[in-house]
Amino acid sequence: MHYGLIYCMGRFGLYLIDKVIFELTKNAPQLIVTKPKNINSKDYMYLGINSISETIFIIKILNLILHKSIICTSIYKPFVSFYLLFYLDDIGYILLHRILHKFYWLHFHHHKIKIPTRGYIDAGNENPIEMALALIYNYYIIILFNNLIDIPSISIIMHVFAKAIGSCINHLNKDVRINLGFGVVFDSAFHQKHHIHNNRSEEHTSELQSHSDL
Repeated sequence: MHYGLIYCMGRFGLYLIDKVIFELTKNAPQLIVTKPKNINSKDYMYLGINSISETIFIIKILNLILHKSIICTSIYKPFVSFYLLFYLDDIGYILLHRILHKFYWLHFHHHKIKIPTRGYIDAGNENPIEMALALIYNYYIIILFNNLIDIPSISIIMHVFAKAIGSCINHLNKDVRINLGFGVVFDSAFHQKHHIHNNRSEEHTSELQSHSDL
């Protein structure tokens, strides 16, 4: 694999997702009238480190997908697997999020931005340890689940893309809510409330999602 190319394609893919989401939501009501908080050198450093972690995650996922059959004979299995991946990822992230709020020095950096406005930039702007923990959990949940039921490749791809889209939506200062059904909801107002009030109880990852997020 050409790791440099994968890195560049991953960054470009996230840029495109951000651009599309910003364009589609440009007429959505603004949640709070505010000027975006400037990001500093530490923010850029964390974003750079996290982009490498995300690339490693993408490479691992690509390795998994390339060793699986593209064809799935079942009509329902791809969709069932997609939602089950979200639920399993949520369970672990809820627990991780609670721990991060107990050891707040790890999670504090992400909450410095009280009003997220920049989509995936604000989503990925977190302590690299936090990012690594979330990605490692997400990856091994996919591996474990795949070993149990042989997840269709399309389900893994949809899961990764949906989390990237959700991370962008949840870090907009726009009133945007997308319901994918069966309890999977991306809600920017809900997530902004969490950033402002720093409320650990509002932790359903499908609605708060953020961090793992590719």
